[in-house]
Amino acid sequence: MRTPRDRSPAPSSGAIDAAATQTGARDPARAWVRRGVLVAEAATLAILAARAYGRAGNDFRVFRTAGLRFWSGADLYPASDGFFSYRYMPGAAALFGPLGWAAEPVAKALWLSVICVLAVTAAAMLHHRLRGRAWLAAPLALAALADPLYLEMRHGQANLLALVLVLAAFALEDGGRDRAAGSLVALAIALKVAPALVAIDWVLRRRWRPLAGVGAGLAAIACAPLVTHGASATVALHLEWIRTQLDSTGEVLTILRNQSVWAIAARAGVGRVAGALAVLTVLATAFSERDRDLRRALVLLAVPLASPFGWLQNYVFALPLTALLLAGPPRARWPALALSAGTILLGYDFVGARGQTWALEHSLFAVLMVGLFAFGRAQGSAATPSPPPIHARAASGVPTNSRRAPGESS
Repeated sequence: MRTPRDRSPAPSSGAIDAAATQTGARDPARAWVRRGVLVAEAATLAILAARAYGRAGNDFRVFRTAGLRFWSGADLYPASDGFFSYRYMPGAAALFGPLGWAAEPVAKALWLSVICVLAVTAAAMLHHRLRGRAWLAAPLALAALADPLYLEMRHGQANLLALVLVLAAFALEDGGRDRAAGSLVALAIALKVAPALVAIDWVLRRRWRPLAGVGAGLAAIACAPLVTHGASATVALHLEWIRTQLDSTGEVLTILRNQSVWAIAARAGVGRVAGALAVLTVLATAFSERDRDLRRALVLLAVPLASPFGWLQNYVFALPLTALLLAGPPRARWPALALSAGTILLGYDFVGARGQTWALEHSLFAVLMVGLFAFGRAQGSAATPSPPPIHARAASGVPTNSRRAPGESS
């Protein structure tokens, strides 16, 4: 345990010991390599965005239309929208208003630019959390998950926005700003219901202050339509939102691009009870991890695994776990890289339409992600517990002026 005078970097997480990756990380001779990696990362994202610009963009149009409807006081969930309907919390549609204030080609280019910025931001935040102990880990994680990242751009989705909000919430929580952290998680829940798993983890760990932030944030978002729709219409909108969540679940489980645990069970014909047990096993496995950073990464990967809406692009939520494992020793690094990058080999560009259809019919994408999840959890099982978090040390009278270690458990 460190004394107040000891301001050296905190020890790395017990789950992922990355001491071996420190060598040369701060070597000035390698600075040009690091800059080259950043340039290559930006160029790759720009190429993916340019390629995605001319593709379908169905989800982008859903968000843009929802933003227009919100600010004009119109219904957000008309039955005429069919499958490509807005399925998110009514108040979240306010965020997409600016997309409707420009012509669609301009708005689409703007949204793709935002997605690129979010991808770089997520990588930068992960690099910061790893304390630079493997400067290639975050860029490699982006490269390994290039297929979900490209599909995120192609469809114009908001998974990266939700991921960045949750990563920012973790940073705020570590800095003692619990209620602000909870408010960011509330916004992520409004965009994508499944990030509620983060709040469930807080419930299990009796973290009441961030949960108060979640409650206050969700209440504020729920009240947002009062400005444009009025009280009675706001109530009706929320009832319609709940209906969209319940009515579409069974329909989407049969779609091949749904690679969630629920969809695997549906395709295997084992029944909903078996599917529910499998999902509960995934959640229990994530929540029971003692190492804080590893648990967070597992919970985020559980977002697409345990959600009924486990689309391929939703697996950008695997970025934190992939980066954390790639920052570790070779015994963790290479299997994680193989499991993550294996998703690229299942893409259309490598195996063609028939090959990809066969792979999705046999849930091979989901198998790789379940394998990554299980491998990450195995790294924690063999590790020593991390030091207690700052708030726990403060309660015991231990000095807390030093920074929290990346993997502290709570």
